[in-house]
Amino acid sequence: MKYLLLVSLLVLLLIPDARAQSPLTVLNTFNAVRSMSATTRAKQQDPQEYTKPVIYEGEMFHYKRTPGAAQLHWGGAQIAALEQLLANRYAVLLTDTVLILSPAWEARYADALTQVQRSLPTWSILAYEEEIAFYRREDGVRRQWMEEVRIARQKRARRVARRDSLARLASPLPSSTNK
Repeated sequence: MKYLLLVSLLVLLLIPDARAQSPLTVLNTFNAVRSMSATTRAKQQDPQEYTKPVIYEGEMFHYKRTPGAAQLHWGGAQIAALEQLLANRYAVLLTDTVLILSPAWEARYADALTQVQRSLPTWSILAYEEEIAFYRREDGVRRQWMEEVRIARQKRARRVARRDSLARLASPLPSSTNK
């Protein structure tokens, strides 16, 4: 709404004849700008289009992959690149052995997402954001597990060191040989 009002005011200020026009002209200009923004909103992609629910260890997220994205006229290459990045992370998720995201990967993802938004602003990115949010949560779980394993290993190493230290300090038992 603020955007529409701002555009209408700019039209009034920039066009000299508009100031001399009646308030009805101002209202018509405002309605024209509003209808243009409504048209833009109407062309937004359905957020559920090309998505499928995926369940991983009891948690669900939506996996959006566009068939033939590279063949889309506007933004197809950018969408295909973004979805390829996400597909690689999904494969890493399924390996269950390493962290899913890294700062370098996050930077590439942010860049790819920005390119999709620039080239095709009506494209819905909600499913991509949901997928990334899931990967971030899973990374948190894996980091916690890694920390628990590290702490358990430190405790085991301290027990072994304590045992070895006590064994070195203990005097040998006298032998019971009769001569």
